[in-house]
Amino acid sequence: MRPYRPFRFPAARSVVAAAALLACAGAASAQSSYLQSLVDATAAGSWTQVNAGALSSSFVTDPSLLPTNLIYAPENVVHAWSSVAWDSLRGNLMLWGGGHSSHSGNEMYLWSGSSGNWSLGSLPSAVINAPDSADADNRTYLVADNAAPQSSHTYEGNLYLPLNDRFITFGGVAFNDAQGFTTRDASGALVTAGPWLYDPSKASATQVGGTTGSGWDSTTTGGQMWTNRVSSVTWIGTAPASISFINNTTAYREENGHDVVYLTAYSGGGWPSLYRYTVGNLAAGEGDTFELIGVSSNVPSLQASGTIDDTHSLYVHTTTHPSTTYDLNVWDLTQSGSGNADVGISLVLAGTGAAFDIDENYAVEWNSADGYLYLWGGDGGQVYRTKATYNADGSLATTWTLESLLSAGSEPEGSFRYGVLGKWTYVESLGVFVALDEYDDATGDAGVWIYKPDTYVPTAGAAGVVPEPATVAMMLAGLGVVGARVRRTRRG
Repeated sequence: MRPYRPFRFPAARSVVAAAALLACAGAASAQSSYLQSLVDATAAGSWTQVNAGALSSSFVTDPSLLPTNLIYAPENVVHAWSSVAWDSLRGNLMLWGGGHSSHSGNEMYLWSGSSGNWSLGSLPSAVINAPDSADADNRTYLVADNAAPQSSHTYEGNLYLPLNDRFITFGGVAFNDAQGFTTRDASGALVTAGPWLYDPSKASATQVGGTTGSGWDSTTTGGQMWTNRVSSVTWIGTAPASISFINNTTAYREENGHDVVYLTAYSGGGWPSLYRYTVGNLAAGEGDTFELIGVSSNVPSLQASGTIDDTHSLYVHTTTHPSTTYDLNVWDLTQSGSGNADVGISLVLAGTGAAFDIDENYAVEWNSADGYLYLWGGDGGQVYRTKATYNADGSLATTWTLESLLSAGSEPEGSFRYGVLGKWTYVESLGVFVALDEYDDATGDAGVWIYKPDTYVPTAGAAGVVPEPATVAMMLAGLGVVGARVRRTRRG
């Protein structure tokens, strides 16, 4: 059963949506000249590498913009427990990460679906060491650290929010620390920060992501691209004493006209819970809400991946701990609260019935076009798919069949150091999966690849299917009518 999501289109948001629709039409047109042509040329059930330039071509090389006494290894933005997000408005892939002892830079990387090239979305913020008297752990902080996040392992915690046009990251393990995002208050005390939002409309390769003066070159202009949402968050119900985003998983869907993120995180012990994070309308100054959706009895702590099966309203999470016999654990999103426990799912291979063991390399994504869950473990081009199965009485079956999908031709190398995590995403407007390959130190590249399912059908973004200007105009006019009707209804 699909979740109940009433159509609500407030007048203020109809203007934003109209602009977004025009931009999307433009993005689709741009994609059709490059990325869409590659999608069209790719045989169903196979892979194609789509990046024209190497990731390293966007790395900062000017020594005046880089640290001299800290780890600066941008290749580790890919290597070290990272994830990407697909900007559906512009047709861009967004990469952000690093953190802990891997990389101090908090710069953003952007891959363009219209050109196939990488670019820099911001310069790195300067990092300073706090004196021991201010911080017993001698953590490092950003200059003007309330204006941008510390670099961090992101696990699967990067997403794009289409209604607000923002990138969101929940972080996990920040640079030079074993904790999540933090900042300092006016007294210098350590305080929790995040999640952080990045505005892709402000992307600039010549500006630091925070404020002017916060770059390694203090004269560099600040793009003020980031927003710390910690003070805008309200908990529904009882807030946990603490929450950790180490090994987090996330998935997005729109609900009641809002950007909503479902995520797993830890609030004590080694068992994650499922939460719903609802992002307010930023243009209207709305706050965000956090609430508990489900608890776990099958998922000891380890890295994993999550997605939403929107047909059945399920949050599907890979289960990788060797102490459990399950391969997936699933929450019912039509329920919520401490009584909503996960269901453990075992996978068996089609044809043989042999058990399949998911390890921590695997990522899972749901394909809205065919209703299947697709798994990729970074083992070359090998992809698997399964589908939610139910018993005759309507209850969720605890054994699902997994189909092996073999591809011919070129394929990513894979062989990730720390698993795929969030480097595997389904792009609904294209009808394909986009994957970021592991970084190759020899070539200086992390290839961007598409996987085209054998069930592929042309989408609205396909070449020759992009809406004509007159069609877009009629759609915008329709939005105006809808907005007017909602206004009249709300006014009684």
